[in-house]
Amino acid sequence: MQSLAFQLACRYNRSAYDSAYLALAQSKGFWFLTGDKRLFNAMEQALPWVKWIGDYQFGTISLTRKKVTIDI
Repeated sequence: MQSLAFQLACRYNRSAYDSAYLALAQSKGFWFLTGDKRLFNAMEQALPWVKWIGDYQFGTISLTRKKVTIDI
């Protein structure tokens, strides 16, 4: 996963910190929800699984195969 993080950092000019989390999400096939608007704006076109957290209402987030309920 370190090489994937390095590739993402170089390809998209992102920090090692951001790229490590992006690599983790990509390797696991998860969405990457972020509150970092600059990161989202930079990545949304290239990596469609990067999502802006402000676009979601909390309570229930529907996923492809299952529903995840978040108690707040």
